[in-house]
Amino acid sequence: MSNTPGKFVVSFDCEGKWGMADHLTPALEARLTTAALDEIYRKLVTTLARHDIHATFAFVGMFTLSTEMLPRFLSRLPNVEFDGRPWLQAFHRAVRSDKLDGWLVPSALRRVQSDGRHELATHGFTHVPLAEKVVPADVFDLELSLVRELAASQGWSPRTIIFPRNQIGHVARLAGHGVVGYRELWRPDLRGMARRMGSLLLELGMGARAQKEAPGGLSESRPIPSGYLLNFWHNRSRRLISRARTVRRWKALLHDAAARGGVVHLWSHPHNFLTDPGLLPVFDAILSEAAILVAEGRLLNPTQVEYCVPPARP
Repeated sequence: MSNTPGKFVVSFDCEGKWGMADHLTPALEARLTTAALDEIYRKLVTTLARHDIHATFAFVGMFTLSTEMLPRFLSRLPNVEFDGRPWLQAFHRAVRSDKLDGWLVPSALRRVQSDGRHELATHGFTHVPLAEKVVPADVFDLELSLVRELAASQGWSPRTIIFPRNQIGHVARLAGHGVVGYRELWRPDLRGMARRMGSLLLELGMGARAQKEAPGGLSESRPIPSGYLLNFWHNRSRRLISRARTVRRWKALLHDAAARGGVVHLWSHPHNFLTDPGLLPVFDAILSEAAILVAEGRLLNPTQVEYCVPPARP
């Protein structure tokens, strides 16, 4: 039993159609509408408020733009290829056809911002992966500069980042953009099928424990424990994992963190709750258990920036 409380961190990769910019299917095109996305953000903010749990919402900059602001940034977007195709190809097609539904959803940011308890973070400006093998330093700096410019006009400042596609890169440049921390990648040594199988085994409860505090990084920006993706039913293998098993696993993780002073980092995408409507009750049950442990003083509930720079005690 540890004398140090555990930590429960919640983060969301907020991206709408930008998350699938290079593989947007007709089915997703139809489901990820502005109205549907706005409603799921409302439900998430309401659910978090019910349990007084704080979270980090990391937004793709372009996702938060209004149509009125689009001309200010459109000609300044980076020209980048990913997997042999222009990253912005689908978006430019949407602009030409005036079909921006699900691409620009500024109300999502406003819902989170108006609640007042959550951290606003960055998920890049266009969601292009920011690993060194994908973008050079000047494109990385452009993405982060555009994020800062847009955020300033919206009344906030990004202090932490969740890298698009979890492809971490240019970490030494983060401090120059005022970023103090970034979410780590789970098991970076695993690739492809090995990574997917390892993740699936964790979902089945095999070897899943609260993580240790992240060591200091090689830059001024601190790594934040990677945590685990909240399982959602998006393919056949994932549907083999019952909702009840998922809830039991997360409750066990929370109690393990409380007992050992570890870290539980739950992360997801808001649109996962749209494509899998059964996910919200699972999330609610996990938050209910976390709220009890927080109230008992056995868990802390920092946002990402609070994890990196703990607030001063009164």
